[in-house]
Amino acid sequence: MADIMVDSVTTGIDLNETKAVEAINRLKSAVKDSTREWQINEAQAKSAGDAVSASKYRYEGLSEAMEKQKAYIANLSEAMKTINRNTEVGEKAYQKYNGQLTTAERSLASMTGQLNRAKAAYEYQQTGIEDLNKSLSANDKLMQSQIDLYEKTRNKMGAAKAEVSGLSTSYAKQTEIYRAQVTELKRLESAEGTSSETLVKQKTRVNEAASSLLNYRNKLLEANLAVTKMQPFNSESLIGKGLNTVYQTTEKATDVMAAGYQKVKSAAYQSAFGIAAIGAAAVKGAQMASELQNQYKTTFNLLVTGGEQAKEAQENVNKMQEQGSELSVKYGKTQKEIADGYQELVKRGYTSAQALGALPTMLQA
Repeated sequence: MADIMVDSVTTGIDLNETKAVEAINRLKSAVKDSTREWQINEAQAKSAGDAVSASKYRYEGLSEAMEKQKAYIANLSEAMKTINRNTEVGEKAYQKYNGQLTTAERSLASMTGQLNRAKAAYEYQQTGIEDLNKSLSANDKLMQSQIDLYEKTRNKMGAAKAEVSGLSTSYAKQTEIYRAQVTELKRLESAEGTSSETLVKQKTRVNEAASSLLNYRNKLLEANLAVTKMQPFNSESLIGKGLNTVYQTTEKATDVMAAGYQKVKSAAYQSAFGIAAIGAAAVKGAQMASELQNQYKTTFNLLVTGGEQAKEAQENVNKMQEQGSELSVKYGKTQKEIADGYQELVKRGYTSAQALGALPTMLQA
């Protein structure tokens, strides 16, 4: 179309002649058609929930429309040079098309700004961060629905465990989001032509992701502590299950006693231990076991917040507890000292598997 216009000018056809005017109008219409097309495609992609394709349609559509806009402006500018402004009719025609040129150039400037934003949005969509955010949101909703279900059936332990499980997954997903945001910031910093506005926006996203990560970590620590208070012993072992039953029964009995129900407390003790009362030594032993379990819970939390998968960390912490009993007897150390040893290794950066292998060697030295 651009060639038609240039040919008409070089052969001496004036702007007000039909062929020349039609050529200009066709170029103008081409811009409108191109814009309408990408807008329709974008809307359809959004309706289908395909954010990446919608972003792509907008970016590529604006790029094409801009090229056609540039051709329209170039042809309009070139054609205006042929107008004879020495006549009244020629001057009016010139002013008319000069107004169109000014409008077209303003439109091109606007399209340039839209294109820059569309490019940034399209590149951001390609990082997959939006999908990660959706997955995180879905997991949070699932977790809450599970907690609500347990609470409605008055299953406090089920609700607490559902919260720990859900928060562990959310923490892992938020970690992915944070890393992806940092990667995107580094890409933008190294890319040519990145505006300061874009950099500030991405730095804000990184800070927000880091803040959310800390929130999930704190919630996970609190949730783990809540489970520990209700179930202080290792639930994976038969003895641990029994002690948890005793612990929970004792707590209930204590609450009832506070209300004046001494008989209920006694019955709870009897059912739990098969004896009439609990001696002071037994109570102290239970307290020590509870403290030891809390220590291992802290080690687990340190491992998870350090980036280790919750499942692997839990399996190895359970092994630490089993191995701790053996090492305590073998090397004449208290189980608390053994637990301290594992925790110190984790604080130094050891993984749970590395700590399991390293502590026996250190005790032999």
